[in-house]
Amino acid sequence: MKYYIKFFAIGSFFIMVLSLPGCGGRIMNWGKEAFYQGCDIAFDTRVADNAIRSISVYDQLTTRAHFDALLLSDEVRKLYATIFTRKQGKNRDQYNSFLRRQWEENKHYIAFYVLTPYGQHLGDLNSEWVVFLKVGDRELAPSEVKSIDLPAEYILLFGKRFNRFKVAYSVKFNRADLADLGDGDIVVSGDSDVGKQAISGLDKVVLVFRSLDKETQLCWNDSEKK
Repeated sequence: MKYYIKFFAIGSFFIMVLSLPGCGGRIMNWGKEAFYQGCDIAFDTRVADNAIRSISVYDQLTTRAHFDALLLSDEVRKLYATIFTRKQGKNRDQYNSFLRRQWEENKHYIAFYVLTPYGQHLGDLNSEWVVFLKVGDRELAPSEVKSIDLPAEYILLFGKRFNRFKVAYSVKFNRADLADLGDGDIVVSGDSDVGKQAISGLDKVVLVFRSLDKETQLCWNDSEKK
């Protein structure tokens, strides 16, 4: 009991000190100087920021659904490869090999990572919400919708959108189903300067989420970032 009282007293003291004007900042600065913090590593994640779309659906004041979707364009996969190989200490040749494998994936699939709150399932036969791709007047069912453990690098790219209360899904669409929509290959590409993630040869790509009574859309390669 006395140890509990002592611990509570020490904790209360620190809370009181941290609440004093200016004290919290000085203590944090002292802590950073007194305890080695390691070397910071930063990446320019604007390419990923430009490839993310988010939307919430409400029923009056109640949230019915929320979706965060990241289009895995060539530029996003290149950023992922940079972060992954940097963390792993890979050399330039290993980076190039890893990047080629990432881009090879994009030759076969248009892929997304989608975040939803826990309890809001995708991919099950009886899920309230289904997801499909809309390209022009075509609606395409995904070849894969499965829950995954999101790689740490993509957790970094999602930033504050990702938390422990959300589930990550891999959503893929087979490119062979789109072969007749444009000339030549359909290639996912990015342009971070204008903030668009395009699929060449197509005016707009729309990821649609639909329930029995609601529908919402996330769009890429248009002038409106949702």
